[in-house]
Amino acid sequence: MTTARTAGWLLRAALLLVAGGGGGGGGGGGGAPTPTPGPGASATPRPTATPVPTPTADGSARARIILAENDTVGDVDVVDVEDASLNDAGAVAAIVSARGTGGARALLLGDTAGKFSTLVAPDAAVPGIDTKTLARVRLAETGAAVFQSGSGLDTDRLYFVSDGVVQPLAGAAPGVTTPTFDILGDVVIGGNGLVGFVGGGDPCKVTQVGESTRTECKGHLFVAEDGAVSEVEATGLDLAQVSPTRPQVAVNDVGVAF
Repeated sequence: MTTARTAGWLLRAALLLVAGGGGGGGGGGGGAPTPTPGPGASATPRPTATPVPTPTADGSARARIILAENDTVGDVDVVDVEDASLNDAGAVAAIVSARGTGGARALLLGDTAGKFSTLVAPDAAVPGIDTKTLARVRLAETGAAVFQSGSGLDTDRLYFVSDGVVQPLAGAAPGVTTPTFDILGDVVIGGNGLVGFVGGGDPCKVTQVGESTRTECKGHLFVAEDGAVSEVEATGLDLAQVSPTRPQVAVNDVGVAF
């Protein structure tokens, strides 16, 4: 029989898993890229303490809502929370759909007290960002984050955020671009902000199987430190004609990529 205390801890673990995110060169990578300020950008939260849930009388942990439908953050009226990432310090990054924007989304950053600010607005003027497809936000303990826009082959973009500045890592210069990068696969960010990601590049082959679309490309593995991207190559590593989602990448908190 599960005690109330055990059930409370299971609830807490489930909530953290739902809120948490990941940790997520060639073709124009070399050198540190020139950052592009995001419109209405604010400084990335630098979390310093982990909030401790208030225990109930039976010793279980309480959950609290920090962002919900119909909340307002700056000029953003939240319709729905599409994706979110919680780091170990208790800060949160969230992608939300915004009311009155024709389906556009915004990227919000919340500090350890649950106070949110807008980093990428629905009408963002950052080149290449399709705000209707913002997705897959990942937040490091340093406050740096990555997020994606695009809907697949030839449209995918990967962006890095640090200190309120947004810059492309893939799909747009100065990040890696076609023919090395045409579609995004796995992406993670380590606790120290090191990013690892998989990109599919030319040649790419698209096959329709029933209602499913299968894409196979030449696979490439990348790491990015402080926004500077380099490709990882190894003898005997053959990634010709693989699904971009097949290779997996991991980055630990001290900055080692696997």
